[in-house]
Amino acid sequence: MRDADTPAFDPVPWLTAWLDSSEDYGVVLMTLEARVVYANPAIERVLGYRPEELVGDTLRRIFTEADIERGLDVHEIKVAKRVGRSEDDRWHVGKGGRRIWANGVLSLLRNSDTGTPFGLAKVFRDRTDQRTEVESMKNGLRGASASLEHKADVLATVGHELRNPVAVIGQAASVIRSLNGDTLLPNAERALGLVERQTSVLHRLLEDLRDATRSSQAPPRLAFAPVVINDAIASALQLHEVEARRRDQHIEVVLPDPPIVLEADPIRLEQILGNVIGNATKYTPARGRIAITATVEGENILIRVDDNGMGIDAATMPAIFDLFAREARAVDMTEDGLGVGLALVRQLVSLHHGRVEAQSAGPGMGSRFTISLPRVQPAQAQTRGPQREP
Repeated sequence: MRDADTPAFDPVPWLTAWLDSSEDYGVVLMTLEARVVYANPAIERVLGYRPEELVGDTLRRIFTEADIERGLDVHEIKVAKRVGRSEDDRWHVGKGGRRIWANGVLSLLRNSDTGTPFGLAKVFRDRTDQRTEVESMKNGLRGASASLEHKADVLATVGHELRNPVAVIGQAASVIRSLNGDTLLPNAERALGLVERQTSVLHRLLEDLRDATRSSQAPPRLAFAPVVINDAIASALQLHEVEARRRDQHIEVVLPDPPIVLEADPIRLEQILGNVIGNATKYTPARGRIAITATVEGENILIRVDDNGMGIDAATMPAIFDLFAREARAVDMTEDGLGVGLALVRQLVSLHHGRVEAQSAGPGMGSRFTISLPRVQPAQAQTRGPQREP
């Protein structure tokens, strides 16, 4: 409480000093008719006009032609008079036509004793730097999005064109085996086996590429049905058992007993599990270990795939499920891969109303992928279309 003998505080010198010394905030005082009676020195830095160039005039000159046509220069004054203040963040026109993004507040000034309005005060702050940075980021995102869409279109076209040649190679290998299966020399058997394995790999890659690039335009359609998780994992394992044996990898599988049934798209679930298991097989060295477990937690089924392979670098982890994302060490490997498998996994798991997570202690420390899927799908998910589009 102020002592009776202490003189009343006079804020005027303080406010005057702030108005004269402020560098960031341009302040304009106006009559109720919106004629400028005062502008502080900072207004020149914000708008480019010296204070004396504004006094006696309105601020109409700083509004863009488009805003004037919409009547925004008059509208903000009406709002301030009606409700006491008007805020805006918009482009203004400074001296010489310079465009300025400013945020400002127009306030109605009232007599402190009677409450009668007597003037208007406008406070500006130049935020062109921030607006320019935001616009630059938006343009960059639009450019990146367009680039990704173009890349997806190109890859979709390439994938489509490669499907027929790959199919022909696979058919030719089948014919050779059917005609000469019992008479092939060891070297020819090894060569034919190599062709068959690599043709299968190419087929899976093209399927993943097609699905991943298509999902950027329209998500795959699912057909849910009861699926035994034990059977789904067994089917996914079959896709990679030859490669795992070739590498002498030890795969341990722990499945629930009795088996658990969940609602899922059988084909897409096999894709999910096949891609994650294939990822573990690919990045685990010879004689490495892979563990696959399935458990029930509440209303969800959790499938975990652990390996003691090359692990995931911390810098790569945030983007591990992005389309075409591959760790720098993986790019140098001779193994197949385009960086679409895990992106497709995330897409398909999401369509199953589940989630997928990756964990790793770092390079050389192995990885864990955890897939969580609801045992029962929401009612609205039951009416989705065919399992796989042609």
